[in-house]
Amino acid sequence: LAEAPTDPGSNYHMAFFIDNANLKASTRGPGGTQVTDTGIDPARFGSYTLVMIKDSNTSIKFYVNGVLKATHTDSTKFPISSLNATMYIKTLADHNKDIFFYPLRAESYVLT
Repeated sequence: LAEAPTDPGSNYHMAFFIDNANLKASTRGPGGTQVTDTGIDPARFGSYTLVMIKDSNTSIKFYVNGVLKATHTDSTKFPISSLNATMYIKTLADHNKDIFFYPLRAESYVLT
């Protein structure tokens, strides 16, 4: 997991980012930004599986290694436009890390 910018940006988003050695979950929509500390110190472990699930307009859930770490329910702070997958990576001169990319799976289901 690489260090990300402190602010994922002013664009609408669902994101994980690192701020002061804490992994945080963030959403941004027309009503502003919501940020939640996941309680994860990224320096303690070398590998993470990060998953974000937007359940229609009721919640956005953030999972770390299969464990629910944050749930955002203020729909005014959900992204309302199409989202692009973006990854920011910062490497440090005194650290050698292997970075693995796995296929991105974006799924959308309509229940009738």
